[in-house]
Amino acid sequence: MPVTCDWAQFCEEVNFDPKQSQSLSLSRIIEQAAVGAIPTTIGPLVIAAHLEGSGDSVRVGLRATGPDGSFAVSDETDISFEQAGPYLLITIGRLNVAVEGRYRFDIIFDDVHVVRSLWLTILQVSHDSADRPLGGA
Repeated sequence: MPVTCDWAQFCEEVNFDPKQSQSLSLSRIIEQAAVGAIPTTIGPLVIAAHLEGSGDSVRVGLRATGPDGSFAVSDETDISFEQAGPYLLITIGRLNVAVEGRYRFDIIFDDVHVVRSLWLTILQVSHDSADRPLGGA
């Protein structure tokens, strides 16, 4: 059975339970982000994903694009990948926010197969309300 990605979620932090190797805790789930000014950068962000299946190893990549089609991560060194058991953790050190709107993140296997797409809405808010947490909650 080929390796697939059955779910992925943005969060600010991921913790593993040392007593249960298959246990994962996501902290501060991110559904949207609020920023005080645009253009800006935000981060770090973490994408936690669950992988299913087995077989040949795959190369994992991430493509992040803004609502205007521009690349939102301009330097590959701003992205790191870690696999722990069935979980894949993708850390984005710095995300370039050029415009307000929905940003698309594609998890890619072997440079061609998009296995999961996530969307993150980034909103510009007035300076007073920009002190809210990254996740907008």
